[in-house]
Amino acid sequence: MEKVACLMIPNLPSLAVGVALGVAGGVASGGSRRRVVVHERGVVVSPLPLKGVPVEKAVAMVPDALFTARHHALEQAAWEGAVEEVFRITPLLEDHAQPDPCMGEILFSPDDSDAVRRIVNRTEAQCGIARTPVLASLAAQTASPGAIRVVDEDDEGDFVAGYKLQALGVKLHALGVRLQASGVKLQASGSQHKAYSLTPKAYSIFELLGLSTLGSLLPLTRSQLASRFGELGEQIHDVLSHLFTERVLAPYTPKPEVVEQERFSDATNEPQMVLHAMERCIERACAVLQKQRAQRMEVMLLDAADAPHTSDARILRMPVNEPRILRTQAHAMLERMCTRSMMSWGVRLRLASLSVPRAEQTTLFSSGQSAVTAGGSNGSRQTADGSVVLSEKTRRYFLTINIIDPNAYCADMFATLQPRR
Repeated sequence: MEKVACLMIPNLPSLAVGVALGVAGGVASGGSRRRVVVHERGVVVSPLPLKGVPVEKAVAMVPDALFTARHHALEQAAWEGAVEEVFRITPLLEDHAQPDPCMGEILFSPDDSDAVRRIVNRTEAQCGIARTPVLASLAAQTASPGAIRVVDEDDEGDFVAGYKLQALGVKLHALGVRLQASGVKLQASGSQHKAYSLTPKAYSIFELLGLSTLGSLLPLTRSQLASRFGELGEQIHDVLSHLFTERVLAPYTPKPEVVEQERFSDATNEPQMVLHAMERCIERACAVLQKQRAQRMEVMLLDAADAPHTSDARILRMPVNEPRILRTQAHAMLERMCTRSMMSWGVRLRLASLSVPRAEQTTLFSSGQSAVTAGGSNGSRQTADGSVVLSEKTRRYFLTINIIDPNAYCADMFATLQPRR
């Protein structure tokens, strides 16, 4: 059976903000390296070397870095872009996204090793390749950012024997959820896997008993682990029992997207002609979007065979469906892409990461009681049905507007104000 690859992107928050701000890969417009540091609640969440460091301390450590707050919507768009990039390599792909995208995994068939290397380098991902999905996931966990760790079949025993239990961490729960999603019937925690993880306290107990690696746990039975560690032991056994289980990955169904294309009658290198064609594509795409909004856009210049010879992609800072905003983004990308020496036979626009904004009900008045509804010195009172009876003192401050001529150019000159009775 073919090997399985697992891709993790622990620096996804920095990657997403970098692409949205035009400093993808940490390279600023001037060509110099500039690190993007993302923080949440006063603590750095990305990149990995600074994770968990207070923001004040991180500023002192990397004063030239770009510090920004975390944007979960940008991370989701960046994650979907990575899934699409892997999908171009192989249709055998499983997207195991997590509430925290930094813990998400992409399982796929690594048929094109050069393409896998390009994705890993661009995203600074951790990639593991092994015979089974669980082994590939563990290999990715131990790989360095921007590196690929391959576990051959002959090396599986040594890899498991030396795999530190502490490295499993919160990944234990993610592995259990993923096994359930793939159709494996687990016995721990009933129908749903609880959010168990190896806390420092739990790991210290394992270490005290001489169980510091996965290899030391393999000889133990399910009942032995459960009697000492309860449901946590059962969950560990569920994962261990599928370490060497092979399975075929399911074909991936891509998410909806909007694609518009326009082909020229003759090849051209005129920027204005390309810009006008892209504007027409944007108008048609926005008509298709209707209430949906896109957070990722890709602009492509086509060759004679309708294949992209130059492309540029961008994560938008917020989901949009307005042609004006998309035109501004497209013009900026095409100005960098179009050159007099490059001929194009057409243009293509792709909008992805589509969403429909949730309707939110707003209140015109505060839900708390005001001085009028609460009563008091003004003499007003509230009846049992919630209506308010105004006192004479308060009532004189409310006026009734009587419109005499609503069609007048200066309507305020043809109206009277009278005290409310």
